[in-house]
Amino acid sequence: MRRLILAAALFFVWPAASWAEALPSWNEGATKTAILDFVAAVTSPNSADFVAERDRIAVFDNDGTLWAEQPLYFQVLFAFDRARQLAAEDPEFAKTPVLLAAAEGDMQTVLEGGQEALMELVAATHSGMAVE
Repeated sequence: MRRLILAAALFFVWPAASWAEALPSWNEGATKTAILDFVAAVTSPNSADFVAERDRIAVFDNDGTLWAEQPLYFQVLFAFDRARQLAAEDPEFAKTPVLLAAAEGDMQTVLEGGQEALMELVAATHSGMAVE
């Protein structure tokens, strides 16, 4: 399924021209070559890996990239990991029920708190971070 989704996503950005024009903003290297080879394999009717157009699926989010949403967005998973880390560094971090639940990995309690709880968690885990 992953190959199918990737093939579909790349199919829409695949130029009809030469390889030199494909992914023009990408640096040359093994990753770019692997992607181009993969797309060529799944879009060439004579390839053993060919995926028919009717079977291609594309899923885009935000800026057009693929973004995992299940079981949770990556940002939510990051917030839980960061809450554990911050609580280990400073037990005062887990001063509210939401932050304590997150620090303990109790997703159910945090998610039951709805958007307000998620905003508290994200604000606490993302504040004061440098861009780097």
